[in-house]
Amino acid sequence: MAQTAWNIVVETLEAEMDQAPIRFFSTFSRLEWAFGQEGVTYTLKPPRVGINWDLVGQAFGGQFYKRIKEDPIARRLIDDPPQVITNEPGVGLHFDAEPPECGDSSAVFNALARIRNNFFHGWKRGLEADDRRHIDDGNAVLRIAYEFCDGHPKLGIVAHRLIYA
Repeated sequence: MAQTAWNIVVETLEAEMDQAPIRFFSTFSRLEWAFGQEGVTYTLKPPRVGINWDLVGQAFGGQFYKRIKEDPIARRLIDDPPQVITNEPGVGLHFDAEPPECGDSSAVFNALARIRNNFFHGWKRGLEADDRRHIDDGNAVLRIAYEFCDGHPKLGIVAHRLIYA
């Protein structure tokens, strides 16, 4: 059977992408879905669609933030958070020079969302070193978020939904 142009595109992208971004996208999207299953508790106010990461961070609170600070890889997200992509009229997409500070759990979850947005909407020439490091940082934070949820009286259902549909 002849190789189609589409198959070549897909195989090329799969060969260039290592497991870290795949792990990040799969777990972050599942976490986002799990919070969406909680009804209006963690979602943005209609008609907007999506998760309100500030509310998620508030539910996790200071103990979660403390765990992030104690983990050497996850802490890098606090020390050097990802920049914000903006779309400036007449210029197009670019990164703001200064990323928002990452001083609490809500900021950590907003930083995870920025990692996703930067990778999804950013440049596609391959993973730049900064993007790759932020994805590694994000994976460490996602692991801690799962561990924090697992067994938590209110957030345990989120951990359950990450594994079971």
